Amino acid sequence: MCVPRRADQPNALQLLTCGLPQHIPPAVYSISHLGLLVTIGTATAPPPADLPARVSLFLATFDARQIRYAGKNFSIILESLVRGNLFPVSGRPVVFATVTRRSGTPC
Repeated sequence: MCVPRRADQPNALQLLTCGLPQHIPPAVYSISHLGLLVTIGTATAPPPADLPARVSLFLATFDARQIRYAGKNFSIILESLVRGNLFPVSGRPVVFATVTRRSGTPC
């Protein structure tokens, strides 16, 4: 159920509130899902608490063929991963290994 937009709530967070990412499977619509994650993650307000879980799901299921056409947005997610903005230090190596295996990038 979509919660009505408050005046102080950015549009990006409204997308998350309405549950739009749940309706766009990352394995099928990787570019669209990635765009939503980047938009939500770079909103002016603090990112939602479940953003790391959403990014993890995306990184485990994205279609590497599609991501070739969305390099800039994918780089934003990877930079956040490397900088430690999304995941604790203990979880980063596992997530990074998953991404490199799925994207075909040599370690």
